[in-house]
Amino acid sequence: MASLQARVLYDFDGDPKNGELIIRAGDILSVARQDVGDGWWEGSLNGGAHGLFPAAYVELCEEDDVPNFPPPLPPQIETTNGTTYNQLKLDGGIKIDWDDDHSSTSDTVSQDVDFGSNLSSRTNTISKTGTVRKSINRFSNFVKSGGEDFLLGKLPETNISKYDHLVTEEGPDGITWQPIPVPFTIKVNEAEKKSKFKGMKSYITYSVQPSNKAVAVQHRFKHFDWLHERLMIKFPCISIPPLPEKQLTGRYSEDLVLKRRYLLEKWMRRVSRHPVLAQSRIFEHFISTCSETREKEWKDGKRKAEVDKVIGANFFFTISAPPLNVAPHKVEAEVEVFKEFVKNMDDSTRKMIEIGESDWDKVSRAHRDQYKKFSSGIKALGTAFATENAPYSLALTQAMDHTAQQYNDIGDLCADQPKKDMLHVLEVLREYTGLLSTYPEIINVHKGAFAKVKECQKLQEEEKLKYAEVANVSQRMDTITCAMFAEIQHFHRERCRDFKEMMNNYLTEQVRFHQQIISKIQSSIAMFDHVPE
Repeated sequence: MASLQARVLYDFDGDPKNGELIIRAGDILSVARQDVGDGWWEGSLNGGAHGLFPAAYVELCEEDDVPNFPPPLPPQIETTNGTTYNQLKLDGGIKIDWDDDHSSTSDTVSQDVDFGSNLSSRTNTISKTGTVRKSINRFSNFVKSGGEDFLLGKLPETNISKYDHLVTEEGPDGITWQPIPVPFTIKVNEAEKKSKFKGMKSYITYSVQPSNKAVAVQHRFKHFDWLHERLMIKFPCISIPPLPEKQLTGRYSEDLVLKRRYLLEKWMRRVSRHPVLAQSRIFEHFISTCSETREKEWKDGKRKAEVDKVIGANFFFTISAPPLNVAPHKVEAEVEVFKEFVKNMDDSTRKMIEIGESDWDKVSRAHRDQYKKFSSGIKALGTAFATENAPYSLALTQAMDHTAQQYNDIGDLCADQPKKDMLHVLEVLREYTGLLSTYPEIINVHKGAFAKVKECQKLQEEEKLKYAEVANVSQRMDTITCAMFAEIQHFHRERCRDFKEMMNNYLTEQVRFHQQIISKIQSSIAMFDHVPE
């Protein structure tokens, strides 16, 4: 019987020391087990490496869809000190490096482990006393976020200040984050090259001007990077937009500085539109305290953020959620629908990027060259006609020369047009490839929590857990679900806003472009109307 095959949907940088596979979108896996637990499956990659991978990152495929594999590649080479480095690279130039965690041998699984006999140490297990034991797999997205501790009531409740208090509410379209009372936007204005240590070290600062602040603040790129990192740590179940890549070579060139300023402004504006991120104390500190002129205040606020206890698992204690009167199977189905939506949108976005890049090349080169070639042909005819100086022939020669010039100008229009319409389309699409890459882990947090709830319900049926205990777990699950639903609603609202604006801009520029062409052709027709018959 042929083994079950699965196609990888998203990149996953597993830890080989912990028995996990490193897989890439498009890889084909042979599935050995689907009952590992906690959202994990066991299988092998290309007939070679064997290990665990997240079930949410793959889809089962028919045998006919599986391609023939080339011979497996040689094994990876480790560095001399035994450390390996995993790298995740996203479209649009976004690159995130992850160092392997250094853990004690008691927490790790050898790469040559016998998965058939030792996987029980990684799965969710039920003790004889009827309690739910925490998953040993510390690399599960659910466990890493701290959600399992919160769900099982293993965390003491943390005192939540009014600044950290978050509210989800029932709206006409479902659960949403409570909106920002006074929306604002942000401009990242001029960039300035500065130096210190008597000119020995140079750096660039960017002026950040919120619309709700009277004074702009200056920050370096490393401060934006710090903000992104803190938001990731504090809000484990919120999509944090990827930050533009830091480039070392040519980092002071005018083009790079201008491009980075533009991308940082887009990033800041997206963060400022999120009801949770925009009102967080971390973000407020960043947009109100200048790292250049108020260095002491900046560092004090930075230290407070870095010792903040309301992060990870404690994030869920900050959320006030309305009663969730939705059947569990409907919740699970809705999350599955969103997962499929993310996959389909990611596929179509990447395909549209390919189409857009091809269209750019076709319009700016092939179409330009074709119009200019036609122009040169008309010009050659006009030059030939000019040898006849009869009065009735002069008007025709002038009309031919005018038409040649108009088609030459149309060629120039084609060369410049993609910068006016397709450029913005590609920028939005590339930004969304980064945004979409943040959702698989968030979805896995919810799937892991849901699996734990089902486990508790099974224990209740076996009379190993009391109804009140399971009810408390279900209530905490509702909080996680409300946060998930609120994120889904925010994503879709942003998507509708962004793609409406993108298409309006593209179509408006297309109309302007073709109107210019029509105007030039009509002017040539008018010239020929004056040619005597």
